[in-house]
Amino acid sequence: MQSIDTRNLKHAAETMLSGEAQLPVFDFMTDAQAKADSCWEEHGYRTLINHELKRQDRPITFLVKPLGRSRSYVSRVLSGQNKLTQELREKAFAALEIDPIRANISVAWLRDVGLYHAMDVRHISYYFREYLAEVISVRQGCIKLAVKPAILREAAKRTIDTIMKHQERVFENETQLLD
Repeated sequence: MQSIDTRNLKHAAETMLSGEAQLPVFDFMTDAQAKADSCWEEHGYRTLINHELKRQDRPITFLVKPLGRSRSYVSRVLSGQNKLTQELREKAFAALEIDPIRANISVAWLRDVGLYHAMDVRHISYYFREYLAEVISVRQGCIKLAVKPAILREAAKRTIDTIMKHQERVFENETQLLD
């Protein structure tokens, strides 16, 4: 599985933080990379759900009622024979009390399901949750928090730095394994 080229992510992040962005921040993959990435995400979310079932010591049947599907269908989804749709993923996350923001950070961004319970990912998800609450309140016409742009830039910079450091470690580990 090809990993994201962290140099492109770093360049996009630096451009965004400098205010010179002409493209969306995460528009740095080719179509082929994006398709491969979405396959990775589905696999990663499936793996996370399976890990949480094991961690919580729950059988597959635990998800039958919340997902509204048969046991055999749920089993096929969790084994990868059937597609894990967004709707099924959200229902499984709710049933297993999986934080969707932490899941997204660990699976889609860091590409490491094992980091879901990491303290850094918990902190990053907290900052994003606060940021999303601010965005939602502004869209609704009210400002609940008076967050200054400098604070948001610093939070974004720290988040991106954390992600970049992890991506570099992943890349180094992959390179060492290939050598």
